[in-house]
Amino acid sequence: MVDTSAIYALLDKSDANHNDAVKLLKTIAMEKKDAILTNFIVAETHALIFVEKMASDLFILPDTINMI
Repeated sequence: MVDTSAIYALLDKSDANHNDAVKLLKTIAMEKKDAILTNFIVAETHALIFVEKMASDLFILPDTINMI
């Protein structure tokens, strides 16, 4: 299960845990594991993004995900 802080760190390059979150996502993808997200985690992440940062600073286009 992936929590809100991991998702937020993945999206925010200035977060202290960003590099760890990127490594975790790559490991999950390479090992073909499932990343479980509940509706509550998605909603909490959404709220955090719009409270803490301007939305335009955090949007990642689908084509750029492989570059992370």
